[in-house]
Amino acid sequence: MRILLAILTFIIMTASPAYAQSAEKCEGLDMNNAQAIVACLQSDEQWFAARTKPQFEPNQKCDFMQTMVLKISVTATDPQAAKRINSKTLETTEMPYPSCETLSEVVEIIHGRPASWSPCMGYDDADDKFEHFKYCLIKYQQLRYNQPNRKIGKMDCKRATATYQQALSNIYPPRPDQGEYYGRKLPPTYTAPDCVQVDAFFKAANEAEMAALQKRHEEQMAQKAKEKAEKKAKEKLAAEQAQKAREYKAKMEESYQDSMDKMNEPAMNAMKDAVHPKDTIDKKNIRHALIKEVWDMMPESRQKVDTTVVKLIHTTAGFKSWTNNKMAPNVYHAVKNVKIQKCGVSAGKAHCVYDVTVSSSIDYHGMQNLQQKQVYNKLGDLAGGGARTFTLESDFVHDGKQWKAKLNSDQAQKLLPPDAKYDANKAAKDREKMNCDMMSAMGIPVLC
Repeated sequence: MRILLAILTFIIMTASPAYAQSAEKCEGLDMNNAQAIVACLQSDEQWFAARTKPQFEPNQKCDFMQTMVLKISVTATDPQAAKRINSKTLETTEMPYPSCETLSEVVEIIHGRPASWSPCMGYDDADDKFEHFKYCLIKYQQLRYNQPNRKIGKMDCKRATATYQQALSNIYPPRPDQGEYYGRKLPPTYTAPDCVQVDAFFKAANEAEMAALQKRHEEQMAQKAKEKAEKKAKEKLAAEQAQKAREYKAKMEESYQDSMDKMNEPAMNAMKDAVHPKDTIDKKNIRHALIKEVWDMMPESRQKVDTTVVKLIHTTAGFKSWTNNKMAPNVYHAVKNVKIQKCGVSAGKAHCVYDVTVSSSIDYHGMQNLQQKQVYNKLGDLAGGGARTFTLESDFVHDGKQWKAKLNSDQAQKLLPPDAKYDANKAAKDREKMNCDMMSAMGIPVLC
């Protein structure tokens, strides 16, 4: 018993639901009124979207939709009579049913576009059958694939004729007359299009489409080129603005540094203008003479690469470097102290033995992390030699204003940072090399 009930339940559940259209909207339906037909179809609110609507989609055959409209209309008043309606009885029935023209309107109301075969109606009434062929073939494929801009492409005569006949078969009933097209769903007056005309049409259509395609391609390429040029122009403008901003910033930074250095000018001028006694020499005079030696070996200079500026600036203790490149450090070098062991002075000349303390230190001014900066500065001081003391024995000559040191190349070398080079016989060349080494140490790319 349970098995029987299960089978009956399955049959009931899988059976097609009965049409439940409104008798008010479907009884005596005007088969020439597309709006009335749609109202009848939509009156079955439960099944319209899921079942009825797909039966009237744009690629559905006309005779199938005619059968469905008639069946649904009759079901509203006489369900038993409706069961006897099918595609075969449609040909012999005396009951009215909608024309293909009306059903195309119904399809358009429901789906927003007409039946795919609608451009192919009216074959028998067409004065120019080949014009009918061309219009039908193009529009049929656009509507069939819902691609309004679809092009005709290129077909051979056989394929084009088959597609044309397929479109017509959605509209016309089978031909009852004996002959080549017996039983085929084609118009009573149908004749196959002339292949010479078909081939000529597709050749011309293809050439026109290819020309249009080429034109669109050229327009697209021109648009891309225009966009690329505009993008390049914007990038160039942005680069120029960025460069100007960098140059302005570099100029402001250098101007600020120059203003700071200007504050040291009085001390520098006082040091340069000081008058040393001719008959005596002390540690200040010796230190001053050694500092002037450092100045001569490391002349003030300014180097610029793009917006990066590197300057070597004299100080009252020796020299320092300055750069606006935050990734490169500033270097400070000083003759810190002199301690005389013994000196002999006579007629503006002196011979002395003395201890000299010099120091080279590095400041990573661009670092924001203070603890990290201290560590790097300490390592930099070690790399630059830090403070170191050594003993020199040399002559000094009074030039009428100040004492001047007479050092050999080894003695002069000791006054400089460890990496700096000096040769008294090739001063110009060495100074250039020193500047190059200094810039390289600061991370500035130069060709030495």
